[in-house]
Amino acid sequence: MWRLGILLLATACGRYGFDDLPHSNPDAGTAPGSPDAPDAPGPQLLACGSPSRFTIGTDQQGFASIARDDGFAAFTSDTPGALWGWSFELDGGTLVESADDVQLGSGVSAQLGGAAVGDQMVLASGLTAGGTQLSSLDASLDVLGTPNMLMNDTAATVPVASSVGLLAFASTQGGVPAIDVVGTDGMLVSGDVTIGSTGDMPSYVAAVATTSGFALGYADGTTGTAKLATFDEHLDSLVADTTIDAGSDMRLPWFAYSPSQNEFLVVWHQKDVTNDDDVWGMIVDQTLTTVVAPFEIAPYSTNAVAGADATGFWVAYDTYDPAAMAPNKMAASRVTPSGEVTARPVTSSGGTPQSWALVERDGQVVLTWTESGGSGPNLYFDPMCS
Repeated sequence: MWRLGILLLATACGRYGFDDLPHSNPDAGTAPGSPDAPDAPGPQLLACGSPSRFTIGTDQQGFASIARDDGFAAFTSDTPGALWGWSFELDGGTLVESADDVQLGSGVSAQLGGAAVGDQMVLASGLTAGGTQLSSLDASLDVLGTPNMLMNDTAATVPVASSVGLLAFASTQGGVPAIDVVGTDGMLVSGDVTIGSTGDMPSYVAAVATTSGFALGYADGTTGTAKLATFDEHLDSLVADTTIDAGSDMRLPWFAYSPSQNEFLVVWHQKDVTNDDDVWGMIVDQTLTTVVAPFEIAPYSTNAVAGADATGFWVAYDTYDPAAMAPNKMAASRVTPSGEVTARPVTSSGGTPQSWALVERDGQVVLTWTESGGSGPNLYFDPMCS
């Protein structure tokens, strides 16, 4: 998932320095943008090399991670339906916990997801009674205003995306994938735009941020393919829903957009001839035309998620032992724009993956995941560094 704002320094039209310039002040300092001016500070990123780890509850029916200007937030829903949150601030290249085990609500299902504009977040929570709750939260996890209850909308698998300072909310309405622009207060600010039909048996619906607006994708249950459509920031159609076809066994597709390449990586898992599961991917351009044909990313792996940085894509997935002798493990791969794959080991304490997501912040992709049955803190923030 890229979508986060970049602070631009205004460039001066010129700088003092000519001897004959009236009223010049040699003590005034160096104007921004001049050859002698210091470089603007870069974004504060997680240091590469090892993950930041924290302890959160192990009863996780749902899990979501949100990247924001000053750090990250993580959310879970438990078996009784309580919604919990944690907030983390960047301090240098490390994370520091700033809000711990905050109960944010009840009556929540396993479906969670959110995104931020700056440090203000919108979290979509499926409701056990049906429908979706959109909550506006600040960095301290204070709920801002009254959550917006959408009783006719079922939150998508990836329900919220952030692009060009705007948020989009994806859902299914009467079994049809839909997308809306939503404010940071959680209120809808546009009319619904739908794609596909109930005849597609859509599932795994996802909102995706792009440079020009948003995309909406889903799994087509009738054909075993995926579909994707793109929109501008007003949700005017750019490319109508298009079939992303890699055969007839694309299970749980995930969509990642690369702003630098203006391309999408689509990943999924499928059965091989021995009935084992393998993760595959393909790359399509902004017109949704295939530019890299389907290729295998990892054998004996399922439930892939993907993200993009400036030079390519990252994929994370659950890898299992086909002989069932060793526990499952979290794994990742680097995918170049040409489809070359390099495996990237993921640090763990020996437990099994419970929940995971790839989030993008200031151009850095971070694997956020939770471990079950390991030792020590069970929540990982692992920067994906080449």
